[in-house]
Amino acid sequence: MAKPIREVPLRAMAGNAVSRRDTAEENLEAILDALQEAGVLRFVRALLEQRQPIAEQVMAKMDTDPTKRGIKNAITLAMGLGSLPEDFGPRVMQALQHGMKRAESASHAPDADKMSIWQLMGMLKDPDVARAIHYLMGFLEGLGKALGSEESHGY
Repeated sequence: MAKPIREVPLRAMAGNAVSRRDTAEENLEAILDALQEAGVLRFVRALLEQRQPIAEQVMAKMDTDPTKRGIKNAITLAMGLGSLPEDFGPRVMQALQHGMKRAESASHAPDADKMSIWQLMGMLKDPDVARAIHYLMGFLEGLGKALGSEESHGY
């Protein structure tokens, strides 16, 4: 397995934007000119001049219950996603993409608005359909158990 890159040399990040002949002063001047043209310097200066009222507004917004709950939920979600197997995300996304493509083509079929019980029963014999149903039923069973245990604990 390859070693992770811990540091990227400045030259590698700058590419051709910085040549060896440029001095640090010329580079800084070019950066400042680009920031001035983009309007970033004007924004940063106003931000620094008004930092106290802006900080008060940000802190007031951060101190609201919806924001606190949102931050707690985001952290919990990130921790939950971190506990999933490494290949789970790409595998599920690929399956969702295949499923959406199949659903789109099936919705344009001439008989898409009609389905008999016999057609549905026949589809259940398809191993791909059966696999997806078992997966979803397992998910729903686990979700239901977790929700049931939360209700018994008073959440």
